[in-house]
Amino acid sequence: MRAAIFDLGDTLVRFTAEGETWWDVERRAFARAHRFLVEHHADAAWEPFFERIKRFSDDYWKRATAGELSFVVDHIVRDTFVELNIPLSEEVERGTVDAFCAEIADACTPFDDAGPVLQSLSGRGLKLGLISNTMIHGRVHAEDLRRFGLLDYFDDTIFSGDVGLWKPDRRIFERSIAALGVEPGEAFFVGDRIVDDVGGAQAAGLRGVLKVNPRTDSDYLDPRAAAIEPDARIDRLEELPTIVDRWQAATA
Repeated sequence: MRAAIFDLGDTLVRFTAEGETWWDVERRAFARAHRFLVEHHADAAWEPFFERIKRFSDDYWKRATAGELSFVVDHIVRDTFVELNIPLSEEVERGTVDAFCAEIADACTPFDDAGPVLQSLSGRGLKLGLISNTMIHGRVHAEDLRRFGLLDYFDDTIFSGDVGLWKPDRRIFERSIAALGVEPGEAFFVGDRIVDDVGGAQAAGLRGVLKVNPRTDSDYLDPRAAAIEPDARIDRLEELPTIVDRWQAATA
């Protein structure tokens, strides 16, 4: 093994508190975006705004997970503005998007073992990469990682909205290993989704490690999941160094 590549949400960091789903966090973020909007456009009532922005969000997520597209929150905001006849002011649109992203950033916290594990793997000589399916701009997530002292561990980071690719598309994994300068068989990917993360990585020739996620919106019930067997399963990131050492010893 020469490279370890990680998912972001629910792998290195979490965006939800106990008992929450991503949709709970997203609703708060859209509410914050709406508060910014009404300061600049008094006719933007909450109910029609939320009904439309939630509908567009659900549609984009479904199309992304079906492999049809990659998107960022800007697309959802812009479609909502058009349907509600809100003037397409670049300043207001950007402020609405930034308000949404700020709420997501406020919800973001790292897992307590993320930093020590990245340090441990880096100390073993592995190159480190990150691939995240996200509706948030990569610059926002990069700032979160910097804030938590994690960004400098990575040799390469890829965010779906920045590159127009969405896991499990094998091309996003191929892009990562090319940037890290390793072959597929020399890398493994760690993520909490069995189809997008483990299945996508294995289809590209990498090993796939599943970080078990008990949340109800995980993809374990996806019909495609039954055919995917992770190369390893972990409950916490701190289990990874031992697994890597075992793989290295077997190879030697």
